[in-house]
Amino acid sequence: LFNSVGTVASKEIEKPSLTHVMSYILQWNEKEVGLVEKIGEGRAIWPLTGYVIMADGTKGKIVGQTADWNNGISDNGRLMIDVRASVKLENGDFFHLRYEGRLSFTEEGQKKFGTQERLIPVKEFYLLSVGHMFTESKKYSDLHHAGIVLKGVDFVWPSTTDGDKRGELKYEIFRATP
Repeated sequence: LFNSVGTVASKEIEKPSLTHVMSYILQWNEKEVGLVEKIGEGRAIWPLTGYVIMADGTKGKIVGQTADWNNGISDNGRLMIDVRASVKLENGDFFHLRYEGRLSFTEEGQKKFGTQERLIPVKEFYLLSVGHMFTESKKYSDLHHAGIVLKGVDFVWPSTTDGDKRGELKYEIFRATP
């Protein structure tokens, strides 16, 4: 057994590559999608809406029961996310995304967190998630069961605007290819 492990370890392991799949924008607007459901111990369910722009320019809209089952802030100060999203593309195809990750803030980001100011990626927040996509799309069949990596590139905390709360989180999504 140890000889075979040594043989495998001695071979160079090919690193996976990442291919850009889409820009993915999650939005929360209290008037459109409802209130955050606070369920105790810092946990909450954030109903979401938004849209996508595929790498080839095809557009889509987040539909159905899309939400972040937010598990609250961990003991090391990171916000734990758990999202399921359904997307309908303009050509009628559907996607389902499921991913988990951590949203971390730098000292500067912690000061801005909860304010109306836009947070700057890397300098003020880090958001990296991993998950999977599912689809019956013929055009995007290579994405069915695809492992995905999501990188947060923009974050605006929900703030009160004209009497309702609005916020936005933008990701770039990449397919991990072995």
